[in-house]
Amino acid sequence: MALFNAGQVVVACLGEAASQNPDAIKQAEERLKEWEAEPGFYTTLLNIFGDHGVDVNIRWQAVLYFKNGVDRYWRKNAPNGITDEEKVGLRAGLVKTVSEPVNQIAVQL
Repeated sequence: MALFNAGQVVVACLGEAASQNPDAIKQAEERLKEWEAEPGFYTTLLNIFGDHGVDVNIRWQAVLYFKNGVDRYWRKNAPNGITDEEKVGLRAGLVKTVSEPVNQIAVQL
């Protein structure tokens, strides 16, 4: 996944995961699971759910994947764990989301 279009690809995939089509949901979830171990994936998710111009359902999917992935991959001994460099950026980015206006998203943070 190239960096320049990673956000667009992840937004599209999250949109499919939020759809009503069971086949699209399954395919999207499989792709998102593959990306969990990719460096920068959680930064991309943070950027998506922090962007108030993105559809709220996509932002909600992004924050859920972010929360669950951070829980799984934050520890140093986690396989394919989040790098220390990315953790620094995630901490800084999360501070900016403290005033999240959408309750559905805010409760996940």
